[in-house]
Amino acid sequence: MSATSSLSSLLASINPTNESLAELLGETGSSTSSSTSTTANAAIQDAVDAILNSATNTSGSGIDVTSTVDAILEIDSAPEISLQNQVTADNSETSALTTIEKDLTSLQTAVEALTDPSGAFSDVTVSSSNNDVVSATAASGTAAGSHTVVVNSLATTSAAYSALQSSASSALPTGTLQIVVGNNDPVTIPVDSADGTDTLTGLASYINKNDLGMTANVISDSAGAILSLVSQTSGSAGALAVADNTGSNGDGLGFTMATDSEGNRLGTDAQLTVDGVPITSGSNTVSGVIPGVTLTLSGTSYTPVTLNVQADLTNVSAAINNFVTAWNQVMSDINTQETYSSTGTEPALLGDPSLDVLQAQLLDGIATSLSGNNGLVNLQSIGI
Repeated sequence: MSATSSLSSLLASINPTNESLAELLGETGSSTSSSTSTTANAAIQDAVDAILNSATNTSGSGIDVTSTVDAILEIDSAPEISLQNQVTADNSETSALTTIEKDLTSLQTAVEALTDPSGAFSDVTVSSSNNDVVSATAASGTAAGSHTVVVNSLATTSAAYSALQSSASSALPTGTLQIVVGNNDPVTIPVDSADGTDTLTGLASYINKNDLGMTANVISDSAGAILSLVSQTSGSAGALAVADNTGSNGDGLGFTMATDSEGNRLGTDAQLTVDGVPITSGSNTVSGVIPGVTLTLSGTSYTPVTLNVQADLTNVSAAINNFVTAWNQVMSDINTQETYSSTGTEPALLGDPSLDVLQAQLLDGIATSLSGNNGLVNLQSIGI
């Protein structure tokens, strides 16, 4: 069989519709895609050369079917390869744009932290010369300054306790207790079996259940048990007064008002001076005396304690560093897209004019200056 006959037989077997060789290889016909590139044309030429070389093979072995079919398949795959290359390029551009978008979001967050009126530059901290006597915190925006505090006495919480009973469940002398909390109306508490209050346990349960402005506790030890009453309000506003009308002659429960180590009855207000102004407080947490500042009293001292209110430089430093990091990151990623890599690879966004516009806007932004603003008029004025 001649080489020409072998070629015809091969084409008939892979092309039953009897397309011409030129049509099969994509050289003619209205279906030729305008997107076929130089790569596709080269593949066609390689296929034709492979077929002709096989047909004229002087070794007498006939057509190299494998090479011929591979060449034809390569022609068919050329459009797909071109599309895949385009998809790869599009994905690279999308990835690059996503990275820059994330950079800009981080930069925007950092800028907002610097410009927020209630942000880092408004945060303040308070230092005390004696935290054992008084410490303090300050709200954002509090004016900086120095203050002196003298604490003469702390606010105390009123308390009372009964005489020792044999046990928490032993029977109590019956009658009533009349208790006053601060300036409130007197409260009468029955002590009898009908109300289940004829034991220390029952009496404590009754007081706590009825929310009378005090907390009752039974304290037991090897000697017996007592009933403790503690006001729920510190200072003079929560001072307790107990009238014991139990037993045949009254005072059957034998209540005693609790005192401090110096014998002073508990339930008194704190006494202090702030910048020379005398202050009385029912609580050891004092606010409103220095605008924006809350004092916590922990001890007494006739030696003035100095409080310094100043900017919280820790938060300011963190905000500045976050801005610098975010700025450098976005500029670095833009520069990466405008520079060939060391291997000569072209960046996905090389030549994109929008990057030049973005970079110009960013550079213009950091050169902007304001007026006033307590001297914080540009990046240099805050240490950048």
